[in-house]
Amino acid sequence: MKKTILIADDEPNIRLLVKSTLPGEEYEVVEAADGQEALQRIRATRLDLVILDLMMPRCTGIEVLRELQAHPPTPKPSIIVLTAKVHEEEKARKFGVMHYLHKPFSPLELLGVIERTLVERAA
Repeated sequence: MKKTILIADDEPNIRLLVKSTLPGEEYEVVEAADGQEALQRIRATRLDLVILDLMMPRCTGIEVLRELQAHPPTPKPSIIVLTAKVHEEEKARKFGVMHYLHKPFSPLELLGVIERTLVERAA
């Protein structure tokens, strides 16, 4: 069965890079261009994984994490954070996020983190 992944990033090129890295036969991809749209997608879609940029307009990734902690969806998706700033990563750890990718990242690194995260989720 396909895993459903939300790519939440305000940069269209990053969303395209992530989407093109994923094998289409294994993953269904949903996209969000800002934090508010990400929250809407998380609430409306049964997701296995969220790839979340921390620096987005209208609602930051940290605000998304704060909202998910206060009102968790059922089931709660695993989250991978994308960030270019170390201090933002530390903020995300407070919300239980354990997987990070630092921008810029390689597609192989991304795929490895996604697969590892989904295996941990299934365990």
